[in-house]
Amino acid sequence: MSAESLKERMKEFNDGKVGEVKVTGADLAGAAQATGGEDGKPAGGTKGTVQADVPPEAKSDVFAHAGVTADMHQGMVPSFLREQIDITEEDREAFLRAIVTGDRYERPFSLFGGKLTGTFRCRKIAESDGIIAYLSHCVNKGKADARIEYLTLMRNAMLAAQVKSLRGLVSEDFPELQAPFGPTRSEDGASVSPPAWVGMAESWGSRPEALVTALHNELQRFEQRYWAMVMDAANQNFWNPAASI
Repeated sequence: MSAESLKERMKEFNDGKVGEVKVTGADLAGAAQATGGEDGKPAGGTKGTVQADVPPEAKSDVFAHAGVTADMHQGMVPSFLREQIDITEEDREAFLRAIVTGDRYERPFSLFGGKLTGTFRCRKIAESDGIIAYLSHCVNKGKADARIEYLTLMRNAMLAAQVKSLRGLVSEDFPELQAPFGPTRSEDGASVSPPAWVGMAESWGSRPEALVTALHNELQRFEQRYWAMVMDAANQNFWNPAASI
């Protein structure tokens, strides 16, 4: 049903010519497909895999770049960043469900030909703030003067916060970071204690480099997809009218 047809029905209803006006989900879906957007493209439910531009904010975000293999190994491995990334219907459904329920956005991943699978989760704001606060503390204490030290601390902190589970070559579940997320000062102000999650982050340093690097590179792709959905939300349809009514 077009907007003009709906307007005409409502006019007839107001004039007493018809007793009721019925609008079905199919009507709305048809109207959505028939209505062009500002760019002339049909509006309506987005089906299948779509491509979204990776927003500049995602490319410049400190978390999206910290510990990238190309930085840590002087360009031996090319950066994963691309101009566009594929976003599936399942991605959008899980993303919207997380927003509505207040849960974290999570996404499964598969590495080494399916021999290793697992799940990533997005960070909480408090976790990001805590990681930044801890890194700042390390820099102030001279514990991360070298760029590779800083990037390694950042990489391991991200893995501690965002790897939820691993299955395959190793099988583990990883708890969420616990507050306080940042360093805490003693009551007398004489000492500063690191947050408890630092131990979880440091544990990644004892794992094989190949495993950690593969996981972190995959985490970069997770971050890219997540922030593309956040920043490009206005240009994607997360709601299919015909299936929602």
